[in-house]
Amino acid sequence: MSKKNIKRLDKKSSAKTSTSAPRKKSGNGLFGYLLGFAVVIAVIGAIAFGGGMVMSFFGFQSESPMSVVLFFLAATAISYPLIRLVTQIPRIMCVQHMITKGAASALYIALGTAANAICFYVLDLMMDNISATFPAILVISVLLALPGVKDVDKRPQ
Repeated sequence: MSKKNIKRLDKKSSAKTSTSAPRKKSGNGLFGYLLGFAVVIAVIGAIAFGGGMVMSFFGFQSESPMSVVLFFLAATAISYPLIRLVTQIPRIMCVQHMITKGAASALYIALGTAANAICFYVLDLMMDNISATFPAILVISVLLALPGVKDVDKRPQ
């Protein structure tokens, strides 16, 4: 190392760090999490009201709008791990070239619909203030399985 580089290092290391102002912590992280949580709840609420309206054409009955939101919120929480697991099967099979993209899409819709329907049915049995018929559960399960079909040929995470 040259003498100039050593002098620069000495100057940098001998610089006083106490003269810089202490860094203030802000609540931006907490605000971001709360905002994200509020957005997720709003999206689930919108899906709940839309899904409740669609299901009502097929015999879905509830005592209050809040029970519909609770029904969909609980269904989301219960079905999420199962849906993540079940929908990876067609993706893996498509990426490994075991089946075509069309067959993977059909399998994705079938498995996603079955997983959603099972979770909605179990939740229907547990909740007294909700009455969902099988056609209503089947229709909303198919509608919830459809948006993920476009990603069936992407690599699983």
